[in-house]
Amino acid sequence: MSTPHAGRPQPRPRRKAEPAEEPARNPVKPGRLPVNEFLYFRAGAASPFGDDVTFPLPTTSLTYRHS
Repeated sequence: MSTPHAGRPQPRPRRKAEPAEEPARNPVKPGRLPVNEFLYFRAGAASPFGDDVTFPLPTTSLTYRHS
């Protein structure tokens, strides 16, 4: 009597997923903000374009040309 999967590749046994590690961070007391959010004059991340660029840009300053 032959096995039903004879000659076929066998599926790999699945491993249990390892629990994800918590990211390393400074502990912040409940109800408090991290210092970086407290000191910055705006909430959220800083713009990668700098603080002196306002959007939307005027079309005269765009260099893209669709062809």
